[in-house]
Amino acid sequence: MHTISLRLTVCALAFGLLVAAPLGAVSAQDDPPSASDAPAAPHRLPDPQKQAHRLAHKLGLDADQQSKLAAIFGNRQQQVAAVRADTTLSMRDRRTKLLAIHQDSESQIKALLSPTQQQQYAQLQQAMKAHREAQQESNQAAPESH
Repeated sequence: MHTISLRLTVCALAFGLLVAAPLGAVSAQDDPPSASDAPAAPHRLPDPQKQAHRLAHKLGLDADQQSKLAAIFGNRQQQVAAVRADTTLSMRDRRTKLLAIHQDSESQIKALLSPTQQQQYAQLQQAMKAHREAQQESNQAAPESH
């Protein structure tokens, strides 16, 4: 039952994963970036309203907090899309901008949470990080088995 809850939590924070996973993959590569610094194929981005609803359910947010959270997610999504669409950015600059967007939105999210909700949110983030690291290990091991 706890595993199912963790999986749902990971889904609730999927956008964080969407932003952080490519950043982790970039830093994990030992090879220099290819000559083409074009962004990856477009991803289907999660609905900010649904994200906010899932996280509101997990953290026990009130309607006002959920509304503000949806606005933060929507703003972050627009900023990330703009950075990914900017073909003039190098991989390093793109990564730097994405990290700044992520950190800014995380500070906005934490500012609207109560201390108890902040602790719960931190636990959700730790679970997501563990899941992301397990996925990266799995992805790195997969090519070796071919």
